[in-house]
Amino acid sequence: MLLSDAGFSLQSHATSQGFFGSSERATELMPWSDVQRVSVSDPNATPSQSSKPTRQSNNLFEAELQLSKPPGRLRLQFGAAGPAQVLQQLWQQSSQGVSPPLPGMDVLLEELGITKGSPPCPTRSLYAASLPDGATIEKVRQMFSTNGPSNPILRLHAKMGAQNMVERDWEPLAGGLVKCLHFVQPLKPQPMAPEKTRVSLVYFLCPTQGSQVVLQKVTRALDIPYANSFRVHHEHIFSEATAETKPQVTVDLALGINWVDRCFVKQIIESSTRRETLESMQDFMECMNETLLV
Repeated sequence: MLLSDAGFSLQSHATSQGFFGSSERATELMPWSDVQRVSVSDPNATPSQSSKPTRQSNNLFEAELQLSKPPGRLRLQFGAAGPAQVLQQLWQQSSQGVSPPLPGMDVLLEELGITKGSPPCPTRSLYAASLPDGATIEKVRQMFSTNGPSNPILRLHAKMGAQNMVERDWEPLAGGLVKCLHFVQPLKPQPMAPEKTRVSLVYFLCPTQGSQVVLQKVTRALDIPYANSFRVHHEHIFSEATAETKPQVTVDLALGINWVDRCFVKQIIESSTRRETLESMQDFMECMNETLLV
């Protein structure tokens, strides 16, 4: 499920005839203006505590949406209270033009406002590649500046298994644009690590720099050990150079970890972060290429 200030859409698996085969796609966005009411039930609450009568007995949190368009009613179930509550808050506040706060986001936005997109820690180049023929720096800029599931950023996190996604539209910040995302990410088995974690992250499109596009990404995993000790910075630099007959766009990814508190397992975290970054960058390249080749 994808939640945003504009509305929501549901994700489903579909088979594509394109180069990349099977993919996960989102249904058409349902704007909040088409939602007449949202009721949330808590399986652990008494009837007087829940905003609607509880009918389920499976310990799932349920959100029931009354719609002004077909199908007229939609019932969604969640394994935790957070997604249902955020859905209800977004609907309630859409008419007021106010968005509910996202956990852990204030620190990231404050840091971006100070650094204006420059990583506050040393970074190291980790990956370099070329985008497909026909890509231009202007196409790259337009590709990232969109909102919703067509953006390769959203495709990447859907491909990586992100659950209960909440997306904020691009907003001006420090001369550039910032997009906030919050979701639940399943994790691979690791010592001391939980099965999944809440993730808050921001993408920052730096001010226009001619033949370059610089996309910064700052991530906080909120439920892992030493979560408050570090933040992960990714810097994607897209550059356009003129080849013999046509322009060629390349991307260079640099990784940095900003340590803000003590940690006794730095080497373990740094090693796993490098490995996961390389894996996710392969997925990101596929998502970008898929968008550019449409």
